[in-house]
Amino acid sequence: MKRGITVLLFSILVSQICIAQDDQKSLEEGLASINIGAIGAWIDYEKPISNQLTISTQLGMEGGFFGGGGDFNYVLTPTISVEPRFYYNFNKRARKGKKTINNSANYIKLDAAYAPGLFTFSNENVEVNTQLNLIPMWGLRRAIGKRLNFEFAVGYGIAFIDQGTIGQFGLDLRVGYFFYKK
Repeated sequence: MKRGITVLLFSILVSQICIAQDDQKSLEEGLASINIGAIGAWIDYEKPISNQLTISTQLGMEGGFFGGGGDFNYVLTPTISVEPRFYYNFNKRARKGKKTINNSANYIKLDAAYAPGLFTFSNENVEVNTQLNLIPMWGLRRAIGKRLNFEFAVGYGIAFIDQGTIGQFGLDLRVGYFFYKK
């Protein structure tokens, strides 16, 4: 039964991706941006591979905060990530006349991020282990003018670290500037 439901959902997803309607707008051909978030900064390039599906690649510095008892500490480490994104309501937004500039729509993505643990920036002596995150996320992107955007995404997945695997919460809250549009 589980396998049948999985096959049905996959078939629906593939059919939605493959159906292209000529009267609808399409995703931006190629977008390069700089994004700043609450705990990091990234350079991003997003390329469409179908009418509603893109691949986003990112290089960045991500981190976090820790401490207690009046201590405030931070850590930043380099990361690389690849994200397939399915913009499930892009065509609906275009039909309704809503903004779709810079791929403004809701999406589902699989965030595959790798932190090699090569070096860190921190106000404490902190060692960051190599880590691979696989986090399915729901998100949205909205344009603020022609070059700026706001992005929010949330999800829960798994992190592979030296000691084994752990559950990993994912939260993106970013503002970006598009410096290249093909």
